[in-house]
Amino acid sequence: MLKPTSQRICLVGQVLADGIRQASARSEEPILCLARQCSLTFVAVSGLRLVVSWEFALPAQKVPASSAGTERPAIFTIPPMIVGHLLGVTGPNTAQADLILEGNEVALIMSDELGSYELRWRSDPRSFPAPPEMSRLLVLPAALTRVGYLQVSDAVHQAVIQLAGMEAHRQIHRTKLAVMVSLSDGHLTVTGREIEPRATDHYYFDPRLVIRALELVRADQVEMGLTSLGPRSAFLSIVSRQPDRLVHGALLSIGLDTQRLFPLPHGRL
Repeated sequence: MLKPTSQRICLVGQVLADGIRQASARSEEPILCLARQCSLTFVAVSGLRLVVSWEFALPAQKVPASSAGTERPAIFTIPPMIVGHLLGVTGPNTAQADLILEGNEVALIMSDELGSYELRWRSDPRSFPAPPEMSRLLVLPAALTRVGYLQVSDAVHQAVIQLAGMEAHRQIHRTKLAVMVSLSDGHLTVTGREIEPRATDHYYFDPRLVIRALELVRADQVEMGLTSLGPRSAFLSIVSRQPDRLVHGALLSIGLDTQRLFPLPHGRL
């Protein structure tokens, strides 16, 4: 029997399997999960500048009358050791799965034609390496511009070619080079450029992370948006809406004081 403070989330086993597989294939850190009334989101990070999330729709959950209108997402983590177990027991044959959350305790109860399976673990959100702007990086921008994936991908790769030429022929150090993105009046501009410290309407991003985000959010059509974090700082959102999920890659901008093209942190993202 559920305790009054417990929360039960009902989902199809395939949703859990797909979300865990996507996030665990790209990060060796714990997976962060956000459970809302009608969705379950899996989050992975790459260092402190790229956050990728996969949001899956869920059947409408029963909400107690006392909490109606005050829904808050339940937050929990899946440690790497538990990820391995879940990948081994979830899949197309898992007809139903129930997540039960009680404080930092998580229980997963699954059933199929062979019987039921229960796995319990302790969640520790502090173990997730969240950047300071994490709460904002998971929110879609108010305005998104829809563009063709190949159009964006070609523009980004052309920008990278520009950067290589600038470094080779003008002897500009790579820490001063970046992919500049502008969405003035809904018009997308992408180019390779030397970082200008006084620019206020252009934002600069690490070329490698832009390419990574595009690879993860691959679709025929994507949506892009910029959310300002200050006079010269923003994050770039690249979004794809698929029939069963929404994928969101959010990248923090860089400047002359933050651009350091050292090797990216260890991980698979």
